Formats: sequence, C-alpha cells, structure tokens
Amino acid sequence: MKTKVARGPIETIESKGVKIPLYDAGDGKVIISFYVEGKRKLVKCKSVEAAREEAKAKIQELTTGVAHAGTFSPRQAAVINDATAILRELGNVSLLQAVREYSEAFKILGRQPLIVKAAQHYSDFLEGQKTLHAPMKFPAVVDEFLWTIIAQGRSARYVEDCTSRLSRAAKAFRGFIQRITTPDLEAWFDSIHVAGRTRNNYRATLCTLFSFARSRGYLPRDQRTEAELCMKASDRGGDIGIYRTEELSAMLT
Repeated sequence: MKTKVARGPIETIESKGVKIPLYDAGDGKVIISFYVEGKRKLVKCKSVEAAREEAKAKIQELTTGVAHAGTFSPRQAAVINDATAILRELGNVSLLQAVREYSEAFKILGRQPLIVKAAQHYSDFLEGQKTLHAPMKFPAVVDEFLWTIIAQGRSARYVEDCTSRLSRAAKAFRGFIQRITTPDLEAWFDSIHVAGRTRNNYRATLCTLFSFARSRGYLPRDQRTEAELCMKASDRGGDIGIYRTEELSAMLT
C-alpha cells in the first residue's frame, strides 16, 4: 500500500539556502522531501520532532557535499574540499551560499568577473570614510565658508552674492551636507523658480561651497561633489531689441 502524502507541507525546515518541507503521513508519522542530483527523495519519520532533526541533518549533508560525493571524481572532490576549507575560515558560510552570492554579484557587475575589484573599491571607500571629520550641518558649513572668504579679504560684492544665495539655500537644507544629493539640489533649483544665468550662478556658488567642504574634510576628497554633478542650465539670454531715438531721449531726460 502506497503512503499518502498531504498536498501542502505542515512545516518547512530552512537553512543555508536549502528548504525541506515536512508532510503529514498519518498516524503521527511525517515525511520529509528533498532532492539529490535532480531526483526527489522521501524519508518517513516517526514524529514531527524526528522529522525536524532528519531535515536538519539532510540540509547539512546537502550543503557540505556529502549527499553528492559518489558522483564526483577524486579531483572534483578535492576541489570541493579545498573550497569548503577556505570558507570555513570565514565562519559558518556554506559552499552553496558562496556560489549563490557569487552568481548574484556576477549579474550585478554586468556578467564580468570583477568581484575582487568591487571588494577593493568598497575597501577604498571605507578607508576614505576614516579621513572624514564628524558630520557637519549645511548651515554650519555656510557660516564657516562666509567667515573664511571675509577673512581672505574677498570683495564686498562677492561676499554679498555668496551670502544672499547660500543663506537662501541654508533655509532649505538644514541637515548634514554629506546627505545632500544631486536630485535634492536640482529639486531646490526648481522650487526657487530661477532659470538660465541665475540658476547657473546659484549652481556655481554651491559648487564653491561643496568644494570648500571637501577641502575641510567634510566630504570625500577623491570624489566629485553632488553640486558639481548638477546640470548647467542653458543660457540663451533674452531677445535683442533696438531703442528708437525718442525712447533713448526719454530715458536720458
């Protein structure tokens, strides 16, 4: 007589990326189901507790390669053992988990084997973070910048222009300058309804401020700032007109 297996599992044991469902087999017995080399295997257990333990043991076998050892050549088995030994140095990382993560990273990187370079890039990023000072609020950076250009003896007109534009920006950006993004700045430009040359003047002033913040260690030193990544507005100017003699005479009068 064949054992009837319930359509849906009563429970699923999952670990290391492997799932083994448990099915009610009647009379308190439970069947676990798993695959080995593409073939489904069923194991009957005397209780739910026993099935859980058996499922955990099978997951351990499947993730360490024991269940597949008979199908590998000695050379392939040696490669698997070496790979498992390397992963053992990292802690509780299975070979299956490592392969799965490699596959995902391979896809993200455009199917190019650049994982080592990606890891190096991230390491360089973390190293760069160590050189940054404590996070600075945008208004505080504005105040420091304005005091600096005044101390440098910059022209009154330049100080006035920077004060006007940056004070307006400081009312909108109250958080840390490190968290301000290019889309944030673009949205702000749109909100103040300036275009053409005026927009570019605001952008230039913010670029100067962000470059100042970078020089002070508030932003990464080896990266372009978010202000520099903002698009410049087209500056075509207005239509050119010609004053008539009587109009020019009226203005002079």
